[in-house]
Amino acid sequence: MLVSAAPQLSDLEVVDAWYGILEVTTDLFETASWRGALEALAAELNDKTLLEWEAIGQLLEPYDLAGAREEVLSNYKV
Repeated sequence: MLVSAAPQLSDLEVVDAWYGILEVTTDLFETASWRGALEALAAELNDKTLLEWEAIGQLLEPYDLAGAREEVLSNYKV
């Protein structure tokens, strides 16, 4: 998908982009909000194996995912 989204990138630039994506993802899941949301979602899926969109929204509502995302992304140049 990355290659399709940015066909002008060289192979090395695609690899660098992937490393950047993985770094941001790691930073997100190191925040209490994202980690808590992931743990809550995993526990619920372990019990039910299938969740409707509304149930997922209610489950994740207590976590400030947008705030954590903004905080993490503020550490990167855009």
